[in-house]
Amino acid sequence: MAAPLLGVGLRLRIANWLPVVEGLLTHRRMLAAFVVLAGLFSSLPISHSLRPNGHPKDYPLWYETGQKVIRGEQLYPPGQVFPFMYPPVAAVLLAPLSALGPVAMVVALTAINSAVWLGCAFLAAYLLTGRALGRHPLLYLVPVCCSAPFAFDTYHLGQVNLLLLFVMLGAFACLRAGREWGAGALVALAVGIKAFPLMAAGYLVYRRHWGACASLVASLGLFFVAVPFAVRGPAQGAEDLKVWAGGMLFKYDTGSIGQRTERAYSWKNQSLMGMANRLLRHKSADENPARNFYVNVADLDFRTTNAIIVGVALAVCLFYIGVMPRHAHRTPGSNAIEFAMLLLMILLFSPYSFGYFFVWLLYPFAVLVHLWLKQPAGSPDARRLAAVFAVCVALPALTLVHQRTAEAYGNFFVTTLILLGTLGWQLNKLKRAAGAEPAAA
Repeated sequence: MAAPLLGVGLRLRIANWLPVVEGLLTHRRMLAAFVVLAGLFSSLPISHSLRPNGHPKDYPLWYETGQKVIRGEQLYPPGQVFPFMYPPVAAVLLAPLSALGPVAMVVALTAINSAVWLGCAFLAAYLLTGRALGRHPLLYLVPVCCSAPFAFDTYHLGQVNLLLLFVMLGAFACLRAGREWGAGALVALAVGIKAFPLMAAGYLVYRRHWGACASLVASLGLFFVAVPFAVRGPAQGAEDLKVWAGGMLFKYDTGSIGQRTERAYSWKNQSLMGMANRLLRHKSADENPARNFYVNVADLDFRTTNAIIVGVALAVCLFYIGVMPRHAHRTPGSNAIEFAMLLLMILLFSPYSFGYFFVWLLYPFAVLVHLWLKQPAGSPDARRLAAVFAVCVALPALTLVHQRTAEAYGNFFVTTLILLGTLGWQLNKLKRAAGAEPAAA
């Protein structure tokens, strides 16, 4: 009698452990597939760097910029288009990598890109569930797959937007853990690499993360003054900062934004500023005006166009604030949605948002998947979220049909707006539910 009972108990225990074992095998297979995918993406720039005339996009610029720092040469020639357009501390960070040599630098940069891409998937799971590992497979698989075309561009072009996403998600993880000084320092690091994440400071102020705000200010001083001045010398460091700020931060007129005279209003720029100027003004939507490519639906003047830009930006900000729960009603789940909406708004409000910028959609897609998994199967909300997901995958895919036309009319821009509205709707539901709890009690 004891033997059959023992056998039944053993079978029950094995049955209980089967989902865990299957989950581990699934995660191992996904990790192996990711390694293969990242290896394939890395092979293209590495193979190009091995050829005498490989033209591996921005990688030679990063190498030459790092070498200029080592040699003490000028980074931003006054009165000319800057070959290197990022803040001075970004150039300083490239110097030790350039010391490896041009090929080894490409290998190092692609390895970093692969590591941070995987790290973004784990950080997204942590922000949504409180654990980075062992979550539902779709929570890793879908965001990585949806971000893969944009991630490929970061490998191919040598861009740092995956790294920026990793740093920003790290800042959000610090906020979740109550480590505000770490959050502020990481946002400052992102700003030091590319200036546009500075818009996150508005969120820190509004949510009264005063420790993060203080850390952000102190770290900006470190990254924009102390480090460049120590490496470049006070005189050259001050000159770098002055010329860069004058050419990049404070230049916006009828013909260009910053240093991007031809590309600022072209079909490649999916930001609110780029979209508004080419749709509302008679501006060429191509880098080459001779191609006679226009998509404008109106012919407004520059001042009126900017008034509309400010009005739309203000409306988006008010929508964001309107759906946010009060401080006392905030939860890790509501904060996770707020973080995703903040990333989407930064994409919209950045002066430039080229295709590879939208690798940041990895985290909003993760939030969308998480919200869908929490809904009862077949429920109206589950169907709505599935429909939104389908639309937000289909719109970027239009680039494969006719890239220039699709992006000129803002397929990535519209995708970002749809995600922003959907996440706002979900956040507002949490807000209303939290507000109804005391009355129900």
